[in-house]
Amino acid sequence: MTSRPFAAPLRPDYSAVRRNAEERFTRAVVAELLGYVQKTDPEKIIERNWSDAGISMVLRAATQPASLSASTWGEQLAGTSTADILATLPV
Repeated sequence: MTSRPFAAPLRPDYSAVRRNAEERFTRAVVAELLGYVQKTDPEKIIERNWSDAGISMVLRAATQPASLSASTWGEQLAGTSTADILATLPV
C-alpha cells in the first residue's frame, strides 16, 4: 500500500486564522509606533519588514468616530435611521 506524500491533516487548525489576525494587528501597531518615532510613513515600514498586504489593510481601516452633534457622517445617518425606526413602529 502506498502512502500519500502530502496528506491533509485530520483535524484542521481553526485557530490559525485568529493567530494570523492577531499577528497582523500586532505588526500594524508596531509599524504605527515606529512610524511615529522615526517620523516616516508606517506603510514604508511594513513594506521593508513584512511582505503581508493584510497589515496595510489594518492601518487603513481607521475612520473618524460618528458624532450626532458634529457635522460628520454620523449626524446624517442618525436622522434617516431614526425616521426609519419610527416608521416601522405599530400605531
